[in-house]
Amino acid sequence: MSQTGVGTRRYALICIGLISCSMLMYEILLTRVCALRLYFHFGFLVVSNCLLMIGASGSLISVRQDFFKQHLRWWIWAFAVLYVISLALTYAFLLTYEAPPGIRLASFGEVCRFTVFNGVAAVPFFFAGSVIGLILTFNAEQVNKLYFLDLLGAGLGCLICPLGLWMAGAGGCLVFLALLGLIVIAVAAPPARRRLTLSVCGIAGLVGLAILPRFDRWCPVPCKSTFLTQSFRIEIPRFPPYSRWSVNSRVDMVDTDPAFASQLILGRGHKGAGNPVPTLKGIMQDGSAWTVIVDWSDHPEMVESLRTTAYGLASLLKKDPSVFIIGAGGGNDVWGAKVAGAKTIKAVELNSQIIDIHRNVLPDFSRGITQDPNIQLVCAEGRSAIMREATLYDIVQMTGIDTWTSLTSGAYVLAENYLYTTEAIQGMYDRIKDDGILSITRSAREMETLRVLSTIDHAIADRRRGRLENAVVCLICDVAYMSTTLVKKGEFTDAELATLDRAVNEEGFAVVYHPKRDLGTLVERFVRTPDKATFVRRFPRNIAPTYDDCPYFFNFTKWSKFSDSAKLTKEPTHVSQGNPVFIFIQFLISTVLSLVLILIPVLAFRRKGITKAHLVPLIVYFVCLGLGFISIEIAMMQKLVLFLGHPIYSVTVTLFAMLVFTGFGSLISERWFREPTRRVWAVPVLLAILLVAFVVLSPRMVVAWIHWPTWKRILVTVAVLMPIGLPLGVPFAYGIRLLNRFNPTLIPLAWAVNGCLTVIGSILTVILSMNLGFNFVLLSAIPIYVVGFYAVRRLC
Repeated sequence: MSQTGVGTRRYALICIGLISCSMLMYEILLTRVCALRLYFHFGFLVVSNCLLMIGASGSLISVRQDFFKQHLRWWIWAFAVLYVISLALTYAFLLTYEAPPGIRLASFGEVCRFTVFNGVAAVPFFFAGSVIGLILTFNAEQVNKLYFLDLLGAGLGCLICPLGLWMAGAGGCLVFLALLGLIVIAVAAPPARRRLTLSVCGIAGLVGLAILPRFDRWCPVPCKSTFLTQSFRIEIPRFPPYSRWSVNSRVDMVDTDPAFASQLILGRGHKGAGNPVPTLKGIMQDGSAWTVIVDWSDHPEMVESLRTTAYGLASLLKKDPSVFIIGAGGGNDVWGAKVAGAKTIKAVELNSQIIDIHRNVLPDFSRGITQDPNIQLVCAEGRSAIMREATLYDIVQMTGIDTWTSLTSGAYVLAENYLYTTEAIQGMYDRIKDDGILSITRSAREMETLRVLSTIDHAIADRRRGRLENAVVCLICDVAYMSTTLVKKGEFTDAELATLDRAVNEEGFAVVYHPKRDLGTLVERFVRTPDKATFVRRFPRNIAPTYDDCPYFFNFTKWSKFSDSAKLTKEPTHVSQGNPVFIFIQFLISTVLSLVLILIPVLAFRRKGITKAHLVPLIVYFVCLGLGFISIEIAMMQKLVLFLGHPIYSVTVTLFAMLVFTGFGSLISERWFREPTRRVWAVPVLLAILLVAFVVLSPRMVVAWIHWPTWKRILVTVAVLMPIGLPLGVPFAYGIRLLNRFNPTLIPLAWAVNGCLTVIGSILTVILSMNLGFNFVLLSAIPIYVVGFYAVRRLC
């Protein structure tokens, strides 16, 4: 018997689109709040677990569907009311609760406080998921239209939220998505409560519109209380004096303790650390990534000290060099290259707020570089910028850059970085002139220096002129615990090495590799060993080269040595990310909770004597849909980062296009797949063709069109995703129609399974991509969908 007794009302169509838009905006907003309140991978753990509440809502509806059906509209209205109330209370809690920024598993108190933080953050997902689940369950005959509006709303939400963050901050976004919830309440109100509901919603809406532009200033998201580096700990104010949101992060500027002034200038040796430093300010991105802006303009006598630091070292070795800097940050790379004799400098910076600080917030600090006609400051992502660059430079330089891509799906627990892959190094190497220099400054830990060298060796194996051991120099700055690797296109000359030696002695660097010396260091052993592959394989940590398909540069823990990973769980994220034990624990928690949420309705059916006809094949079908869709979605977002040139562009454009076109696929497929039919096998076949074509052709797309303007690349991305998204819209609606035909009591359970498997699938995507790459993840969706359709073959 079909679940069609209630009929599809116009209010249901409006409600499902608006609540989906609001819920996805809350998901994105939660990633930003957690990024400021928690250490980065714990924030994504919160979001992933919160999405399980969508599964919980499906389980509740499964168990109590007869009860909800009697007063469906009232319950949709009630859950919408609870959703809006929970948004306000949850946001207040998230901003005021003293949650630990990280978790020590040995500390019971920290685990409990983190669990409370996570549990409260999840509440709005439960109520929003209940609204969507009720509408889908009792209007299954119109599933194609409802699913279209659900995905259209979600797609608009992922487009609106980044813009809202930029325009009104996190607080303004919260007010806006609450206003969407108020519209749902007003539309869903039962006739008996309509007048009162409209009055209350109208007044609340006017108040919301009035406070929306100001709310983030009144209730800012507090930062983490400390910033940890490898050599010291910085206490930061809870509410920084300067904060500005962009589409992808919040930039805060804080005063710094004069006692740490010299240590905050990265790239100095132990002798240079004693040089005086002018007034400086600290700049943080999402309370973590740290740089400093220094008032060098008013102190030209002090800025000369940067000549021999890591910022100016490469420029010292060339006469009037042209320099390309990836990651302008606070500007010290630019100042160092300038005082070391650079003739022209082009510096790119991902965050427009940081460039705004240089030009408008602290113009006196930076006028020496912003007003210099030979220096360009450009807002762009470094990797895509250098791919579009036609000019050859004497020096390409980046110092301590961490481009952390915070994906709004909440899927990731570690950082992916496209600046330190084999292909990235090749691109930088190709942009330097003959005898040019590539300068990379990173953490001085041996494993990180070795990974830089391992990736460099692999990247330039067929490009270098001369032997690697004569083309590399590695230095360590003991003060900030940073390592500088200089790679020459050719071999270092005796004159260059003599200049370098004088600078090293003046600054007080420790040398760990020098072409003309025998130092006995581990780095020296690696550079001079003829069998580097064996060295990498036998090294206890993961120092293998990274690639665009598997860009986990900061993951130094080997999955093949899982037992050893347990000893490294206390390793901070600035040392290594993506510990297999941590990821496995998250996977285990999500899997156990999902099984509980799925088994509760099944046991309830048995107790009530409800038919479980076709239970196994239909559950397998929806398990595969959840796994397959999230695999494609996440892999697509990663693969398109390079082409679109900015992480937030990839997140926003990819999610928007995938969701909207999937929705359209559901809408237009109704006429062909309204009844069970074997024609549905065309869907996995078409997906297989399209996904294989994408894997093969996407690298060529990047090379051919990376130089195009951003708006053209966005249009190309949308055009590429359209044929993939359209067939993805068929399976879910088709599955709901099968349930409605053969066993409609399972519809809410299918909603629960789909929500839970999205979370499990996102973690599996991380595990697979770390070991096998994103191409494997993308192609693995093909057999997953085939298994799903095979499971229901007898129902077609």
